[in-house]
This record gives sequence, C-alpha cells and structure tokens, in this order.
Amino acid sequence: MSLSGAETARRYRERCDADPERRRKYLDTERAKWQKDREIGKKKGVSELSEKEKRGKRDNWKEAKRQARANAMQGHCLDTSRDTPQHT
Repeated sequence: MSLSGAETARRYRERCDADPERRRKYLDTERAKWQKDREIGKKKGVSELSEKEKRGKRDNWKEAKRQARANAMQGHCLDTSRDTPQHT
C-alpha cells in the first residue's frame, strides 16, 4: 500500500531532522532568508507594524495557541493507557 502525501512528507521531515548537521544547515538557510526578507521589507517585526496590524497579528497568535492547546488536550485525552487497569 502506498503512503499518502502527508505520510511521505512526515517521513521526509523525520529523516531530515534526524541528522543534526542537516537540521542546522536548514535552520541557517531559513534564518538567512528571514533576515534578507527583513532587509528588503517583505517581513516586518511587530514593533514596526501599525496598531491595527499588531492587533490582527496578536489575534492570529491567540487563535493558533488556542488550537494548539486543543490539539494537545485531544491527544492527552486519548492516552488512557496509564489509567487502564491490567486485566490478566
């Protein structure tokens, strides 16, 4: 049976992240891209945004955090292996 696209991507990321040198190189290139985008004005820091843009960005952060907490709690609620008594 073939893997779905998400499974293929997940396995690829796991392989990339397993090698510390490859991971460090990837993070360095991403950091360089971010800095370049900051220099040419494609990306802005929060301190450089207008009040309306700050409010919108912070609302997005709050919603993302809410979703992350809900997903974490969902996974926590499904893990009942510790509470289940052992039947022999």
